[in-house]
Amino acid sequence: MARRVTLVQSILLTIPNYFMQTMLIPKGVCEEIEKIARWFFWGCTCFHLKLTLVGWNSICQPKSCGGLGFHHLHYRNSSFLMKIGFNLVTKDNALWV
Repeated sequence: MARRVTLVQSILLTIPNYFMQTMLIPKGVCEEIEKIARWFFWGCTCFHLKLTLVGWNSICQPKSCGGLGFHHLHYRNSSFLMKIGFNLVTKDNALWV
């Protein structure tokens, strides 16, 4: 199970970060990526669904609160875009602004 946690955190949920830092990803796409991550984490396939032992919202809690530290992609996308907006407003003399 620990191998799956590592793969989900380091591969499946971080690859979209590059695109999410600059553009708004539709919520349906984020949900589809999370669905693929859930299926991989629980060992499901298209033809054989398994009963999940814990809800995805519980897994997405911080490790200090008993979760595994996964992030919801839609919320992460919103936070990236808010960070860009904040930097546009506060750093008006930066070269990229």
